[in-house]
Amino acid sequence: MRGFSCALLSVAVCVSLSSCVTTQGSHLHAQNGITAVSGERTKIAQAWHLNPDCTADGVPNIRILQEPQHGSVNVVTEPVYPLFARGVLAKCRTKKVRGTVVYYTSAPHYLGPDRVRTRSSFQMGGVADVVTKINVVK
Repeated sequence: MRGFSCALLSVAVCVSLSSCVTTQGSHLHAQNGITAVSGERTKIAQAWHLNPDCTADGVPNIRILQEPQHGSVNVVTEPVYPLFARGVLAKCRTKKVRGTVVYYTSAPHYLGPDRVRTRSSFQMGGVADVVTKINVVK
C-alpha cells in the first residue's frame, strides 16, 4: 500500500510559519529557530512516513549537512508521535510510529547562537533541507 509522507522539520516550523519556507518541485527549503538550554539534549527535528491506517511506512533518512560549531547532533530512530500530521492523517497524532529524530547538545557552558543544517529524504520522493538556528541559553 502506498502511504502518505509527513515530516516534522521542527516544532518551530510547524507551529509558526514565521520562519522562511520555500519549495522547488518536491524539494523544500526551510529555516527556523529554537532555544536550547546549554548542555541539555534538545530535539530539533523529527520525520516520519505514515500509511492511511497510521502505521509507519518506512523510516525517513535525515543527514547532517552542516554540523553545529558549538555542540553536537545525534540522529536516531525511535518511536515518535506525529503531532503535526494533517488532513486524513490527523487521526494519527496520538499513535506512536517509528521515526527519525535529531537531537542537539551544546558544548558545556556554551551560551549564544549555533546552527545546524539537515536534509530529510523520503522513500516516496521529496527532499527537505532545513537550517535550524539555535539560541543556547543558561
